Amino acid sequence: MFPPSPKRGERTLPLRPLIDLTCISYAELSSTTGYPAKTIGAWAVRGVPMSAADWMACRCGFHPINVWGPAFQDEPHTPAEETAENLRTLF
Repeated sequence: MFPPSPKRGERTLPLRPLIDLTCISYAELSSTTGYPAKTIGAWAVRGVPMSAADWMACRCGFHPINVWGPAFQDEPHTPAEETAENLRTLF
């Protein structure tokens, strides 16, 4: 099975939480996930695309929520969604 190819414009997450949790190097992370070490190094600066973050966390034995917490969501909540949710709780 091959790692997913990130999509252009995809949301990103910082790589540091995964590195801190796994205590492995970029080279070891590359070997574990199948992404080139050069790509992982670039993501350390620019952030990891969501699809790659999911794959990487799972390949390291973690659920992405355990690595990135609430920051790992399919879509961020917009103010309108939060307002709608608050109104639903009132009635």
